[in-house]
Amino acid sequence: QVFLVDFEYEKEDLIGRNIGSCILLRRLGHGAMGDVYLAQHEVLKREVAIKILSPESSLNEERITRFRREGFTTGRLDHPNIACIFDAGEDQSFHYITMEYVEGRNIDSLIKEGKGPLPPREAARIALEICGALSAAHEAGIIHRDIKPGNILVQADGRVKLVDFGLAFDAVADAGVTHTG
Repeated sequence: QVFLVDFEYEKEDLIGRNIGSCILLRRLGHGAMGDVYLAQHEVLKREVAIKILSPESSLNEERITRFRREGFTTGRLDHPNIACIFDAGEDQSFHYITMEYVEGRNIDSLIKEGKGPLPPREAARIALEICGALSAAHEAGIIHRDIKPGNILVQADGRVKLVDFGLAFDAVADAGVTHTG
């Protein structure tokens, strides 16, 4: 399969562009395999987050498989402390995953802003909620494998969401994608 990707695009050039059922509004962040944008979902009539595989990764069949697997894996989970997946697909040579937009801060930024560790009760409460999310994932045969402060989001009302199942092991999906090391 041949993927035609425009390597000349700048990340900001995607703002205002339609991908899937979404209009990209602004870039929220980036990771090893792509960027995450705030978008308006035209069908759901709500703001969502859309993760888009980078053009470089779109030329690598293993990364495409891993990205698609992330959408399938996370999409099977239904827990209040795991960000929901709405859709995944390919449009205009862009591979994407549309998910719940979680308005909040990750633990890493909260620690840096507070210039130190979270208060013990707050840390314990967050850990308990993440343990609930991990328990639900484990019951579904999914092991996250990338638990870190940057993948735990805290909303303004204190609710906690686990995100980024890109490195997860999924006993249901093709285990051939995950390699030792």
